[in-house]
Amino acid sequence: MIIDIENVTEKFKLYSGEELDGTEPGRDGLCREICRECAAEVTGRVRPEVMQRNDPDDIGALESLAAAEAFYQLADLDQRTAPLAVSSREMKIELGDRLGAAGRLRDGKRLACVRLLVEYEFYFRAI
Repeated sequence: MIIDIENVTEKFKLYSGEELDGTEPGRDGLCREICRECAAEVTGRVRPEVMQRNDPDDIGALESLAAAEAFYQLADLDQRTAPLAVSSREMKIELGDRLGAAGRLRDGKRLACVRLLVEYEFYFRAI
């Protein structure tokens, strides 16, 4: 099974609203690298039996998950490096909850792929 990085990048552009048209080479390179890393990470978590099936629907779901994870990572990076609000006496501009939206998208895509992936996260709770 091969996740197509171009499909991941196209879905990422839809989710994030990023253009990736070459007008901001640094930003474009960052976004493409995040997409590549997320595609590799998702590929590494695919169950062996899913890898052998090579089902187009499974591949599409995994590409969507990689794109959503890339969007989340970019939103997280942006939030860490930019102010949440800018104000003056006349007006105040607040950024929306892009990180929250990206996280909800990622969680939904992860849930859609739960049967395809090996999960390494555990939740322990006392009885």
